[in-house]
Amino acid sequence: MVPKCISLVNSLTSLFFPEEWRNENPNYLENIPKTTETILNQTLNKQIEAAANSAPTCDRLKNITQPTLVIVGTDDAATPAANSVRMAELIPGSWLVQIKGGGHGLMYQYPEQFSNIVETFLENTNTQ
Repeated sequence: MVPKCISLVNSLTSLFFPEEWRNENPNYLENIPKTTETILNQTLNKQIEAAANSAPTCDRLKNITQPTLVIVGTDDAATPAANSVRMAELIPGSWLVQIKGGGHGLMYQYPEQFSNIVETFLENTNTQ
């Protein structure tokens, strides 16, 4: 029998990282920062509730006035790329960047590419 914690890790890694990428990068877990922080159940429940009630949130996206970067992996199983396209369409002036082959954990898959995109966005939207 597989212990619950191993089963949970395996199910989460399949959500965060595409199978093909995991197979090509067998030591990928070594590059993910470890944390000792605990996420409160209340926080997780609020996140689940927000995801389940996304329609009212989507209606408010058009009201965002700050520079916004929407970045997604094309192979994101947790937040499909199509959802990010729709978000970018609704947020005035937003940037949409799709990273080919990236999953939900694309910042760990492609840290340099991710950082370069964020830096470029910040340099080009700096209003100071």
